[in-house]
Amino acid sequence: MEKKATATKPGLTAEDRVRIKETYDIAEKYAEQIWPNWNKAPWSLVLVTDDYEYLVRHTKSPQDFKALAYDSLLESQVYFRKRSFDAGFLATFFVNGTPTMIVGPPTNTGKSSSEWVVALLHEHFHQLQYSQPDYSASVDSLNLSGGDKSGMWMLNYPFPYDSSKVDKQFRKLCQSILKTLEAREENFSKKLAEYKKTREELKNILNEKDYKYFSFQIWQEGIARYVELKIAKLLSTDYKPSPEFESLPDYTPFSQVAQKLEDGIMNDLMNMSFKEYKRVAFYSLGAAEALILDKNSPKWEYLYFRKKFFIDQYSD
Repeated sequence: MEKKATATKPGLTAEDRVRIKETYDIAEKYAEQIWPNWNKAPWSLVLVTDDYEYLVRHTKSPQDFKALAYDSLLESQVYFRKRSFDAGFLATFFVNGTPTMIVGPPTNTGKSSSEWVVALLHEHFHQLQYSQPDYSASVDSLNLSGGDKSGMWMLNYPFPYDSSKVDKQFRKLCQSILKTLEAREENFSKKLAEYKKTREELKNILNEKDYKYFSFQIWQEGIARYVELKIAKLLSTDYKPSPEFESLPDYTPFSQVAQKLEDGIMNDLMNMSFKEYKRVAFYSLGAAEALILDKNSPKWEYLYFRKKFFIDQYSD
């Protein structure tokens, strides 16, 4: 008689614990250097493995999870349940009222351990966004959900990605911002003015709701990608990983992670279209706009939560 396959006994692997701990240590050391008040964001995490999900550092009594054990390395009680999320997730949702990172391990997300840590910090920035007291009310005020209370409209909003007119202007916008990023100091103001004009032309093509969605995605996903790049660059020059992390078989230097992220953004600006990239196009464009703000409007980060969703208003 054939035996039924059984799930493994629940428990975080040593490798997963090392990765999560490294992420915590990096954030503790660098968060405030990257973004004001970032250390105030919650750290609730669900690690999604093939068989189980593990909840760490949740701020409330978890629902549908069972207590596993206290983990002294992670300084948290760990809870578990049978897997319900996709094991390849890299996302942030509300779980029991708390913004929570839902992430699969590197083997399921196609990343090295170093890339995974930086991606987890991207998701941790979403936790900072979502945990702002007026975040939900501000999002609701955009009037884009169409009655959807689940938040899935953020992914599924019917933006006119396939419009040839919109896509043509978007490609023009990407080329313009690329030239602005690459401009010498004496030409920067001229190229920036040209970019702003091109962006205004795209705004005029879009209807009011579509432009709101465009701006919202730039604000939310684009800036998270920028933060991801910014911390990878900082780690590449100012961080010595723990011996345990460096000994992981898929460890790569953070300098390689930073270069890959930067090359990816620049390559996207050269080649992407709305028709092909859809919502993902906002990541690189928003990151590029933040890099320009760094040059043009120092300390713009302090406007980020005061003037939500329209980062074009931060420029001098």
